[in-house]
Amino acid sequence: MIGLNFVFEKEELLYSLKLSTQIDKKYSLDYFDFDTQNFDDLIDYLEFLEFDQYIFVALAENDRLNRLANYLQEQLDMEIKVVNIESVDDYLESQNLQEIKSELKNHDMYPELSNQVRKKLFAHS
Repeated sequence: MIGLNFVFEKEELLYSLKLSTQIDKKYSLDYFDFDTQNFDDLIDYLEFLEFDQYIFVALAENDRLNRLANYLQEQLDMEIKVVNIESVDDYLESQNLQEIKSELKNHDMYPELSNQVRKKLFAHS
């Protein structure tokens, strides 16, 4: 199974969005609370879940997230990568992607997203 985690950065902190959209059984929409857990907790979590691959979907350009993915890749025996929101359609069907974008638009963290992120998310909707 492939884990998909939608993440953005604000004020140098990472935030993962908890989404409930139902998608293809090959994928699992995942969430990690970066506020209360550390990167070692994330490693333990990913080892426990035994994903084949884990993809962080960056809602904006994010160097910190790329550094985290590189660190995790060194620690784990699974492929870890970061893709931007525009590239997630390579993984999901368009119907699932539209449902996710709709959920993102109404997400309780939506006010936290910067205008730049919002423009990227909904430019192609």
